[in-house]
Amino acid sequence: MFLGGWSSNNKYSFLGGLRSAAQMLSYEVPMALSILSIVLLSGTLRLEEIVNQQISGYWNILTQPFVFIIFLFCIFAETKRLPFDLAECEQEIVGGYHTEYSSMKFGLYFLGEYAHMIVACSVAIVLFFGGWHLPFITSDASTLGAALIRVGVFIVKLWVFIAFYMWVRWTLPRFRFDQIMSLAWRAGVPLGLALLLLNSIVVYFYPAGSAAALWWQLVANIGVLLAVLIILGISKPKLARENIPIVMDAE
Repeated sequence: MFLGGWSSNNKYSFLGGLRSAAQMLSYEVPMALSILSIVLLSGTLRLEEIVNQQISGYWNILTQPFVFIIFLFCIFAETKRLPFDLAECEQEIVGGYHTEYSSMKFGLYFLGEYAHMIVACSVAIVLFFGGWHLPFITSDASTLGAALIRVGVFIVKLWVFIAFYMWVRWTLPRFRFDQIMSLAWRAGVPLGLALLLLNSIVVYFYPAGSAAALWWQLVANIGVLLAVLIILGISKPKLARENIPIVMDAE
């Protein structure tokens, strides 16, 4: 995207490419921290094993809700969907990095964007929503029918996630670019580190998958969320507004 905006020889496109690069690099850090929390608790990088552990216990969304919130913000920013679509903000930079592109090149940009969105939703489903699992339903994957049911369950979950993407796009307004960067570095990174530290302590003292470990994971998430709400309530952040005087012509 950065190279596409630069090579089109348009200042608005170049600005959109710069925004895209800065946004993606910034939000990869808290996204990696949120994924590391799940990997730490699962003890494996294999997605199939992560799903199997959720099938034998609880979905990670139930024990790691705040980690999921951080991951959700990050995938919205990584895929540049509203309210994080500053790379192609029509009101500011015409159309962003793809302003000068049309036909097949423009189609490839859109294909890459929607493929990115589908992959991000699929990873979220695997990490937090049990992948192809439905509660109270067990099936032997060795049969063709069971395999088709699992594929169907995963596709339905994917459709629900894409519908949520669209709902957010039609509902929330766009952030300013400085707000997006501040959310990544001043909120996402510290909170991701705090949750990773607390989950590390839980893993150190309690065996993975035990009832005590699941309980303390939930307590850690709720504790961090309450701490954030208390700090926000005490600090009362100032609105970044400037009073610009209106100078009237003498005429």
